[in-house]
Amino acid sequence: MLPLPEIFAGIGLIFIGVRTLAANLRQIAGPRLRRIISAGIRSAPRASLIGLLGGLATQSANGTAFIAVSMVSAGIIPVAPALPIVVWGAVGVTGKIVLAGINIDMWVMLVTGIVGMCFYFNLQHSPRWGNPVGAVLGLCLLFLGIHFVKVAASDLAADRTARDLLLLAQNWYPLGLVMGAAFGFLVQNGTTVAMIAASFAAGGLLAGEQSVLIAVGASLGAGLASYLEFANQAGDARLLAMFYVVSKLLGAALMAPLLLFEHYTGMPLLFAGFVAVTQQPALQTAMAYAATQCLAALPMTLMRVPILRLLRRGTWRNTQRSLTEPTFIFPAAAGEANAALDLVDREQARLLGQLPDLLTGLLPEAAADVTAKELHNAGRAVLGEVSGFLRLVTQEDGGGVAAFRIAACEGRNELLSGLFDAVYECAVELATARDDAMARGLIDGLHALLATAAEELSSSGGDIDLISELTFERTEMADDMRAGLLARTPPVAPEQRRALVRAAGMYETVVWLLHRYATTFRAGGAAITATKATPVLAVLPMA
Repeated sequence: MLPLPEIFAGIGLIFIGVRTLAANLRQIAGPRLRRIISAGIRSAPRASLIGLLGGLATQSANGTAFIAVSMVSAGIIPVAPALPIVVWGAVGVTGKIVLAGINIDMWVMLVTGIVGMCFYFNLQHSPRWGNPVGAVLGLCLLFLGIHFVKVAASDLAADRTARDLLLLAQNWYPLGLVMGAAFGFLVQNGTTVAMIAASFAAGGLLAGEQSVLIAVGASLGAGLASYLEFANQAGDARLLAMFYVVSKLLGAALMAPLLLFEHYTGMPLLFAGFVAVTQQPALQTAMAYAATQCLAALPMTLMRVPILRLLRRGTWRNTQRSLTEPTFIFPAAAGEANAALDLVDREQARLLGQLPDLLTGLLPEAAADVTAKELHNAGRAVLGEVSGFLRLVTQEDGGGVAAFRIAACEGRNELLSGLFDAVYECAVELATARDDAMARGLIDGLHALLATAAEELSSSGGDIDLISELTFERTEMADDMRAGLLARTPPVAPEQRRALVRAAGMYETVVWLLHRYATTFRAGGAAITATKATPVLAVLPMA
C-alpha cells in the first residue's frame, strides 16, 4: 500500500507547525521589532540587518513585511528607509529549510513530551510563558511533520510505479518550476513549500536538482500570492508592498534561467556549486532558496532609489481608491495586534474627518464632490470593514495583550457609526429648511463643531478637553432652540417646523456622541466633567 496518508498527515503537521511557530514568534518578537524600526533606520545596512534579524526572529517573511507595511501605512516611518527591511526579511526565514536535513528525531520526541507537560499545567495560558510554549509546540509539530514526510517518501521511493512516475517527471525538468510556483501560490508561503520539497528529497523521493527548482518556483508563486494580499494598499504602503513583491519575483526570474541553462547545457553553474558544498539534497534545497532571496535582496537594496522612482511612475503607481474601501487596514495586518490597532486608529481618524463633509453640500457657495447619501453609505461600509478587521485582531491576539485597546477601538467604531447616521439624518432635515435662519445657523455651527473635533481628535497632541467642553450638556440649549421655534411669529410652515425640530434633536444626539467619543481617548474611558460650557451655538438665532 502506498504511504500517501502518511505524506498527507506529515504535510498537514508541517502547515500547522509553521503557522503555530510564526504566530507565537510574531507575538514575542513583533513588538520589539516595531520598537527597533520606530527608533530610526539611519542607513541601508542597518535596515537590512533589522530585516534579516526580523525574519529570523519571526520566521515569517510576510510577517516582517506586514509589520513594515503597517508602520508605513500608519505614518510611523517613511517608505524609503523601510525598503531593505522587507527584502532581507525573506532571507532571514530560509534557515528553517535546513531542518529538513537534520535528524534529531529523539530530541524532538523529548521536547514534545515536555511541551505536553506544559500544556497539562496550563502554561499555554500564562501571559509570560504562553507564547514561548506555543512556539516550541509549533517547532515540534514542524519536526514531526518533516519526519513523517521523510519516512513516507523513503517508502514511496521504493515503489516501482512511483519510481516510473518520478522518472517521467524528471525527464521534463521545468515541471519542478511549475509545480513549485503552483504550490507556492496556493500555500502563499514559499519557505514552507521549499521545506516540503527538501523533506521529499531527504527521503529519496526527489532528486536534489528537482527539489532545488521546486524551491525556486515556490518563491515565484509566493511572490504572486503576496501581490494579491497587498493589492488593496494605497500610497506609500502600496509602494513598499510592491517593492517586496518585485523582489520575490526578481529572485526567481534570475535563478530559474540559470538552473535551466545549467541543466540543458551541462555547464557547471549554480547547482554544481551547491553539490560542491554538500551532498545532502535537503541542504542543497535550502541553499537554493536562500540564494534566490539573496540574489533579489542585493540589487533591490543597492538600486532601491531608482526602483522606487519607477514604482511611483510606472505600472505600480498609486490608484484612486473607492470610497467604500478602507485606506489603512488590510486583513493580513491583523497578525500583530498593536500594529493592526495603529492602522485602526488611522482609519477611524480618517472617517471622523469625513463627518463635516456630510454638511458641505448645505454650505453657501460650496460644491460637494459626492452627495451626503453616498458619503454616509461609504462611511458605514468602511466601518463594517473595520469591525470585521477588529474581530480578526481579536482572534489573532491569543494572549489578550491588546484586549483593552481592541475594546476601545470597538467602542469608537460603534460611536462613529452612530455619528454617521445622526449627522446624515440631521443634514437631510436641514436640507428641507436650509433657507431658514435657524437652519443656516445649525449648519454653520454643526459643521464648525465637527471640523474642530476631527482636527483635535485625529492627532496624538489634540486637545481632548476642548472637545469635551464644547460637547458638554447641550440639552438646555437644544430645548431653547425648540421653544424659540414654536414661539416664533409669524409661525414657521409646518413642514419646515417639523424638519427643524428633528434637526435640533439630531444635533443634540451628535453632540452627545462626540462627547462620548472624546472620552474614549482617556485612560479607562472615564466620563469627563466640566464646570463651564463654551457656547458653540451662539451663532444660532433663538427667535
